[in-house]
Amino acid sequence: MQIFVPVFILSSDDPLLKNDRSSEIYHSYKEKHSDSEYLLFTYSDFASSGQSNLAVLENELIDGGLFTSNKIIKIYLKDIDKTAADVLMLLAKYISKQRDDLQIIIDLPRIAASFNKVSAKPFAEESKKNRKADLRVKDAISYLKNQNAVLEIMYPPSLQEMPGWISSRARRLGLYIDPDAAVFLSSAYEGNLTAIDQCLQIVKMTAKTEKITIKDIFTYFSKDSRFSGFELTDAILDGQGLRALNILNSLCSLEGNSLTTNLPLILSRLDNALSALAAAKTQNLRNAGFQEKTAFFAGFGIRLPQSQNAIMKAALQMPDILINYLNKTLACASKAYSSFDNKAAILCLQRMCVAVNDFSVMNLKEL
Repeated sequence: MQIFVPVFILSSDDPLLKNDRSSEIYHSYKEKHSDSEYLLFTYSDFASSGQSNLAVLENELIDGGLFTSNKIIKIYLKDIDKTAADVLMLLAKYISKQRDDLQIIIDLPRIAASFNKVSAKPFAEESKKNRKADLRVKDAISYLKNQNAVLEIMYPPSLQEMPGWISSRARRLGLYIDPDAAVFLSSAYEGNLTAIDQCLQIVKMTAKTEKITIKDIFTYFSKDSRFSGFELTDAILDGQGLRALNILNSLCSLEGNSLTTNLPLILSRLDNALSALAAAKTQNLRNAGFQEKTAFFAGFGIRLPQSQNAIMKAALQMPDILINYLNKTLACASKAYSSFDNKAAILCLQRMCVAVNDFSVMNLKEL
């Protein structure tokens, strides 16, 4: 006989893990009680005037006997604080394993594993409400456990586990993703499970086949506006001065506050690329495997393969005197920007663009 779990306490720093588990619990209960009502409580519903306002929730928890309707109640709590302790204590008072008309789902940030080690014990009315919140929460969890409640502390996959998690996630969407593509996604999103899931869903809608290669992922990223401006860095390092000038002009002439927004991004990306270039000059990446190269460039925040290729090409072909000039001129651009002289900063960037095709620019002196 399956034991009914009246309360699930879901704890994690990652919202996707909690949402997935919450959805499973919701649909499982809905299958058995299709007419159940869904209620949602957030932290703001309880916090008022420094006191926890629990009246509405308490009214929903009261057993109405034969006239009670089935309910799924989801509660978002933002921390282990007084409000969380009050809410959990209220649940412990009213929840009974003999009732199956209520399905409670608690959403909590990640809490210490010690909370899951408390043993079940019968409910007892609190005598001192001025106790520390974490101690009251532990008591409430022990009372709830006595009524078959479950606390689930969920951890995101580790760096080594992430490609496997991505492959599994893709299979849930009916996709089969190449190992290299999974590694790239893991690096590009730095463990952000929600962003990875969104990427896979968009790829699912746009891909022409269920087998997703790293080329398909690159296509998605090349259309992602978050990477606009990387083309300037790539063009400079690839020796395409005219193209670099056109990109720079485009980035600085868009409507709105584009100049204020784009200049620090341009300077930051160039700085990362030139730092990676200096490091690449001392390492032989030509024969390195995909994972090795991905790990190397991840340290500089460089995710796109075209940017990585431009840096590796420059490491082999760009003379040191030009690299030194680019670094020196970028420093001048950064100094000008920090002094609110955007015009001078752009002039420095223009010189960088021209210098990769015309070395004589390096001999120009400041007026």
